[in-house]
Amino acid sequence: MNSLRHSHNYVLLLGSNLGDSLDMLKKSSEHILLTVGEIKAKSKIYSSEPWGFDAPTPFLNQALLVRSQLSPLELLHEIHSIERKLGRIRTEEKNYTSRIIDIDILHWDGAPVETEELSIPHKLLHLRRFALLPMCELVGEVLHPSIKLSYNLILKNCLDHGVLTELPLR
Repeated sequence: MNSLRHSHNYVLLLGSNLGDSLDMLKKSSEHILLTVGEIKAKSKIYSSEPWGFDAPTPFLNQALLVRSQLSPLELLHEIHSIERKLGRIRTEEKNYTSRIIDIDILHWDGAPVETEELSIPHKLLHLRRFALLPMCELVGEVLHPSIKLSYNLILKNCLDHGVLTELPLR
């Protein structure tokens, strides 16, 4: 990486509900460390019912605080590459489905990003308890740049009442 580039803090959300989901989260973290940057902190791992669709298996989710010199778009392309390496096949359909791995950019310490390809903060973040809860472990007092409330307050007021179960440490 170019040492003249400025580093940024990103919050990524890992999610999986196909195959060995715990192993997918671990492998994703390993790839992120190798190709994206330093993992500064990890949330607990949570199990939750699928959001926006029905599926027989729950999702496992974990948030990561990552320090990287990649731009948001470079990061998006890199996490899509990691997903492909781990077996995810993206389709043109935007329907919610079960997946072997999903890596989303929830937040970064730069200005909001809004393009056809990428939105940071994630457009649906404020509606998703499964994303907010692990994220709040890492950056709960940080303000959402559009809503102008801390992520902890957004979580407290979140209308999604989906149940999240913390996985025991292994």
